[in-house]
Amino acid sequence: KRKKRTSIEGSVKDALENYFHSEPKPTLEAIASLADSLNMKREVVRIWFCNQRHKEKR
Repeated sequence: KRKKRTSIEGSVKDALENYFHSEPKPTLEAIASLADSLNMKREVVRIWFCNQRHKEKR
């Protein structure tokens, strides 16, 4: 069974987007510290970056 879709909004989304513009391919360590600072799961942040990179390609 699939996990529910995570909605990311407001200041968290802004923070992720700002980070993405400076570093679109962060290391796992960078993702981990970013996730901790935003109080989010590492997996969610990792997937967000994957999806964001895919979006840039289109």
